[in-house]
This record gives sequence, structure tokens and C-alpha cells, in this order.
Amino acid sequence: MKLKKRINSDNHKEMFYLYIYPLFAKEFLFGNNYENFAQLVSEVFILTSEQWDCVLEEWNTKESILINDY
Repeated sequence: MKLKKRINSDNHKEMFYLYIYPLFAKEFLFGNNYENFAQLVSEVFILTSEQWDCVLEEWNTKESILINDY
């Protein structure tokens, strides 16, 4: 049984880029399914609803950049 980590940071961008992104950069950058990405994150971290909102916001930003580049 793996222990999940709680991220105690009020700065949600910092939380994403210091903790989540370094572990899951490949899955974030090349993934095309948010639910799969969220499942990976939830296997390692316990996030608040506000932190999940930030993760989704970062995912949507990435997706909008990819769409606008084509």
C-alpha cells in the first residue's frame, strides 16, 4: 500500500509546478485524457478541490495552446 502525500501550499501554481509537473511531465505534456492524468495524480497526492481546480486549469491551458498551434 502506497502512502499518498498531501501538498500544503496555498499557491496553487507553485503546487502544480513544484510537485505534480516534475513527476508527471511526460503524462501531462503528451497525454490526451484529463481523467487518466487525474487518476495518476490521485494515486500519489491528496489534493483539495481548489488544488484540483488548478490542475484542471493547467490541463485546459495546455490543451488550448495545442489547439491554437494547429
